[in-house]
Amino acid sequence: MNLKIIGLGYKDGDISLNGEKALKKSDCILLKSEKFASAQFLKKGGYTYTALDDFFEKAEDFDALNAAIIDHVKEVSSRYRNAVYLVHGSGIDDATSVALQKEGAELLAGVSSSAYALNALYCDKVHSEAVAATPSFIEVGAYELTDTPCLFFDRRFGLIVKDIDNIFTAAEVKLRLSDILGDVPVLLMTGEGKVTALSLYALDGQKKSAYGYKTVLIVPPSDYLSNKVHDMSDLYLIMKRLRAPDGCKWDAAQTHKSIAINAIEEAYELADAIDRDEPAFILEESGDVLLQAVFHAIIAEDENEFSLYEMITALCEKLLSRHTHIFGDDKAANAAEALAVWEKAKKKEKKYKNHTDKMHSVPISFPAVLRAEKVQKTAEKSGIGASDTEDAGERLKASVSEFLRAGDDEAYAAAGRLLFAATDAVRKRGIEGESALREAVNAFIETFAADEQRES
Repeated sequence: MNLKIIGLGYKDGDISLNGEKALKKSDCILLKSEKFASAQFLKKGGYTYTALDDFFEKAEDFDALNAAIIDHVKEVSSRYRNAVYLVHGSGIDDATSVALQKEGAELLAGVSSSAYALNALYCDKVHSEAVAATPSFIEVGAYELTDTPCLFFDRRFGLIVKDIDNIFTAAEVKLRLSDILGDVPVLLMTGEGKVTALSLYALDGQKKSAYGYKTVLIVPPSDYLSNKVHDMSDLYLIMKRLRAPDGCKWDAAQTHKSIAINAIEEAYELADAIDRDEPAFILEESGDVLLQAVFHAIIAEDENEFSLYEMITALCEKLLSRHTHIFGDDKAANAAEALAVWEKAKKKEKKYKNHTDKMHSVPISFPAVLRAEKVQKTAEKSGIGASDTEDAGERLKASVSEFLRAGDDEAYAAAGRLLFAATDAVRKRGIEGESALREAVNAFIETFAADEQRES
């Protein structure tokens, strides 16, 4: 592709020397937009160019805009030997620039929005301390930010949001960042370089003149001690601090085995919160379950076994490999077919040679009813066990009779077979035995309490 992309920078005069040389040799100049002040360089230099502002008016959204501009630039530049395409900023962070580079275009970068913003801040005697803690900032466009479904970034780095061009964009940025940051102190820098300190919630409450293509939002760096809303980075750093030599002696002393029971207890407490349908407790107990996973990852890091990143990677790889009806070529029209795809992928991954291998993989530490159900499901797939609900009921009746006839020496084993048969009969009706038994116990306690209350 005979195309050079030139970053015009943030303001007039920011173009690089190489960019200017390429511009002078060009036989076709395409300008993404005339609205940027950096485009004044072309007018002052007497260059003849074609601006693509009409594409902004016609496009329904930014994806459509970028696609249309990319196609147009490719088509027009193919007819010239030395075509150039000019964009605002550095060119590194422009979506059309990135796409065209992947197809062979060469980028001659200009001054970035973040470089201009930070330079202005470091020279600002009033606000320079807010960003002096780190030289590292993450830069993102306002429209990219609001279109990102899930945003995580290390808060020890600052955040720069560029292109806050109107009050509506400012409102969307505020709502998006509020979810992950809360109402934090921020700095707003206008195109004239004026810096205003305000709270994030006030971002869309400024005068209309404060917003434009050169308006930049700066979120200073922070740490887990001051963050109002926390994320995985905070959780990781807090746990590392607790496990440090000068941290919490109890946390530092724990091993995989010493806290193994905690995961079981927290899982039961989460299940209880779900049964009670209490969102506040579900929130709390879900966090406690997550803590156990992170705790084990931190212990593993300390023992050079694996890292938190490896744990998360393994989980993501499992989700991808076992959902081949979503991420692969398999098809699943309903939940049952989706489960079959999962089981097929799991069998391949675990390298089960037979159904016995799968039965042995069911953890012994599972609640007895749950473990029995999983073993029965595996046996059922091999053709062994009750054929239907009626058959399961007959086997249950036989087990009851056997238990009632059993002597003291045989009663224990007969009781086990009775419970196993009861579990199978319940399962055949599509009922989860563990939950059903738990609710039956709860109902008995309530009835007992009512009877006891009447008698007292």
